[in-house]
Amino acid sequence: MGQYMFSVSGTETQAGGLTMAELARVTIEVAGGSGTIIAEPKQFKTGSRGFYGQGKVQASDGRRFQVSVNIVEIGSKNKPTA
Repeated sequence: MGQYMFSVSGTETQAGGLTMAELARVTIEVAGGSGTIIAEPKQFKTGSRGFYGQGKVQASDGRRFQVSVNIVEIGSKNKPTA
C-alpha cells in the first residue's frame, strides 16, 4: 500500500466564498518511488470546498502511475459562503 503526506501551503486566496490556502502539495510514495502532486482550490459540484490535483508518479522500478487526488474540507458543504 502506498503512503502519502499532505501539506497546504501558499498565500491566502478566495475560493468558493471562503479564504483558503492557494495550493496543497501531496507527496505520493508508490513502490519505492515518489512524486508530488500540486492540488489547487476547488468548489466541488456537491457544494463542498477543497482541493483537486492530478499527475504522474514513477516507481523505483520505472513503472509510471497516474494519480488523482480530491481533498475535501469536512463540513464545508454546510458552511455559509462569505
